[in-house]
Amino acid sequence: MKRLNSPCAQQTASNAANSTKKLLKSTGKAAWIVGTTLLVLALPLIIELERDAQLDALELQQASLLGTPPPAAPNSY
Repeated sequence: MKRLNSPCAQQTASNAANSTKKLLKSTGKAAWIVGTTLLVLALPLIIELERDAQLDALELQQASLLGTPPPAAPNSY
């Protein structure tokens, strides 16, 4: 591998390394912000939707055991 002997080449390599380091650092920060925001906002919604689906399945199972018609689905307008 060739050595970078000229000051211009060394400065260019140093600038490229610093730019890459800054880019990786800011990308990591952005990924952290997106990840934590997703956990805080989306995870409770997913849990609530799953809980609602389990409740609907339980009501349907109870209705079938009792021999009554299943409850009507609510209008989601």
